Amino acid sequence: MDIHTVSSFVSKNIISTKEGRKCVDGRYEDDEYSGMIARAGADFGYVMAMLGYNLEQKLNLSVEQCVDIVYKSIIDLEGTFYMHTDTHADPTIPYSIGCGHASKAMSQEYALTFGLDPEQVQKALLLLKDSPERPVTLVTLQGDHAEEGVLIIKNEDYTVNSKDDEHMYFIYDKKRDDLFLKDLVEKIGMDQLVYENFQRVSTLQLGATLQALAKGLPIFEVTIDEEHDIQVTNTGTV
Repeated sequence: MDIHTVSSFVSKNIISTKEGRKCVDGRYEDDEYSGMIARAGADFGYVMAMLGYNLEQKLNLSVEQCVDIVYKSIIDLEGTFYMHTDTHADPTIPYSIGCGHASKAMSQEYALTFGLDPEQVQKALLLLKDSPERPVTLVTLQGDHAEEGVLIIKNEDYTVNSKDDEHMYFIYDKKRDDLFLKDLVEKIGMDQLVYENFQRVSTLQLGATLQALAKGLPIFEVTIDEEHDIQVTNTGTV
C-alpha cells in the first residue's frame, strides 16, 4: 500500500464533516453516518475510556456511574448516543457485539492492553444495549473486515469515507475526536477528570484495538486543506 494509492483514495472519498460519532471500522456504507467523527467504539469508546480512567485513578466509581456520567453528558451535548454491532454477533449471548473495540476489551486475552476489567466492560455494555432507560442508536454493519491500512485524519472540516469499490481502511478522525473529548470532559465537570489523562487513556485503548484488529497494516496521516489539497504521510505500521 503506497502513498499514491492512499492519496488517490482520499481524493475520491473526501466528504464534509458533521455531528455524531461512529467507529473506526471500515465497513460503514456511504450513508447517514458519513462525515461523523470516526473513533474507536463510537460513543461506547468514551464509556470504556471512563472505565479505564476510573481504574487507573482509583476513583471508586461503579460501572453504572461510569456509564451514566458519559451517557448523560453525550446526550446533553448532542442528543444521540451512537454504537455499532455487526451481523456476526451471537444473538444468544447478551453481551455479544460486533464492535471489535468492545469485544476485544471483554476478552481476557486483550484486557491488560486496554487497561480494563472485562467483566466491567460486559456490564457497561448490558446497561446500554437494548436499554429503555438509556436509548442508543445502534447500527448493524454488514460483511467482513477488509481494511488495508489505517488513515488518521487531522482536519475539522473534512474527513474521508472508509471504503469504495476498490479499497477499505480503518479511519480515525484524531483532531475531531480530541476536540469532542475536551467538550465531553468539560460537560462532565468532574475535578478528578483531567483532559490530558483522559485522552491518554482513550489513546491507549485505540492502540490496543488497532493491535488486535490491524496489526501489521500501514498507518497514514492525512491532512486536507480548504482547497482539498491532500498531504499523506506514512508513519509506519500498527
